[in-house]
Amino acid sequence: MARTLQDRHTRLTVPLEQENIEFGLFPSPADERLHNLLDSTSRTSRWILNMFNARFFSANVYHDIQSGIPDRIGNNSVLQRFKKLENDNHQWDSDARIAIPYQTTAYIVGDHPRPEGQKYHIYRGFWSETLWNKHRSVIIILNQTLLARLGAANHAIGTLISRPAISSNCG
Repeated sequence: MARTLQDRHTRLTVPLEQENIEFGLFPSPADERLHNLLDSTSRTSRWILNMFNARFFSANVYHDIQSGIPDRIGNNSVLQRFKKLENDNHQWDSDARIAIPYQTTAYIVGDHPRPEGQKYHIYRGFWSETLWNKHRSVIIILNQTLLARLGAANHAIGTLISRPAISSNCG
């Protein structure tokens, strides 16, 4: 029964979850309750937990950026949180390569192979393809979020440094 509930929840929420991560929306109370019910030893549960944590990270980062408060934007704890999420996703990736394998094949048109680096993946089915693509999209979104935060921090620090210089030159 619990497995069916998790699989059903995964099918229903994954498309919306990715959009919510991209928009930097905080998880709903229902999402938080589900988060507390999931078994962290299950690969499917860890995948959902990684998406939940990425959503929470993204929402916090964009909330900090929108606040415009330099102390919140320039706080280095974001790098520690990002590294933790990156490690969690890397661990899931390593485990899933064994349980949900795919093949990497060179792209060939007719008798002419494409230049090196042109490769594609062959999956066992739609579900495994969806899992891997969602997993990779979360990693991309995490990196985009970190870059946005670092860009905002750089701008905030540049603004703080240039203000005293401008006021001292004017006076």
